[in-house]
Amino acid sequence: MLGDNIKAARKAAGLSQQGAANASGTGLAHYGRVERGEIDPQVGTLVRIAAGLGVSAAYLLRGIDVKPRETPARPREHQAE
Repeated sequence: MLGDNIKAARKAAGLSQQGAANASGTGLAHYGRVERGEIDPQVGTLVRIAAGLGVSAAYLLRGIDVKPRETPARPREHQAE
């Protein structure tokens, strides 16, 4: 879904993938993989893509349900009595 939002914003901006990659300072291959949903970008990359497309990162993330990662339970420490 993120890739779909990025693609829609790119098309609305009238940019090709190459133009969007150039505007965001991202390599074309990497940009294409993000837009196709093959990889999730790091936060900094997402911010640069958004800026290159003239939108906010929040705009690109709209409609995406972000769930916190599950962290493994830490064992309880025994307290000395």
